[in-house]
Amino acid sequence: MKISFDIDGVLANFTTAFWHVLKELGHPVPPLGTEPTDWGWTCWGVTPALLTKGFQVISDTPNFWTKSYPYADNVSVLRRFLYEAKGQEIFFTTSRLVTKGFPVSLQTRTWLENQLIWTSSTTYWNHLTILVVEKTSSKVELYKTLNITHSIDDYGPTIMECESIPNHKAILLDRPWNQEYNPKYRAKLFKDFFNELN
Repeated sequence: MKISFDIDGVLANFTTAFWHVLKELGHPVPPLGTEPTDWGWTCWGVTPALLTKGFQVISDTPNFWTKSYPYADNVSVLRRFLYEAKGQEIFFTTSRLVTKGFPVSLQTRTWLENQLIWTSSTTYWNHLTILVVEKTSSKVELYKTLNITHSIDDYGPTIMECESIPNHKAILLDRPWNQEYNPKYRAKLFKDFFNELN
């Protein structure tokens, strides 16, 4: 199998990271732990101008992606899978802003190492690769080119596009911000994804 895992929204909790950015900018934020119900954060009163300003803060923060908050349960499940799996090709495919500091791919690897996902044990038995794409729509062509068989993502449009890839099972991780999409496969919990690896 060739399996792709999205990072933000699946393994890393970008909501919490962006909550802190908005608070730093003086924008009123809901209680910590609240999740947005739309992709553009308009439910939190975020305007396009504020979104742009928030992304600028991220770009100006050295090594921002190394400090991402994990979805601890999801990270734990993936860590266990990688320790038990053998001979799998694993891809961490992400679309992230370029920031000051190290390249995004190195920041992502550092984060995976800090979560004990990228270790000597997991890389000995499996082949792990980080794929950084400029835009989320680029994932579809990558999956086709690399013959990736399974993917999980929280971004509805990506999953819907991936459903056209032959011999590929794309699974949408259930999140409050992707309820308007009706894919073939939706995982209520991250651990449910592994039941679809067949």
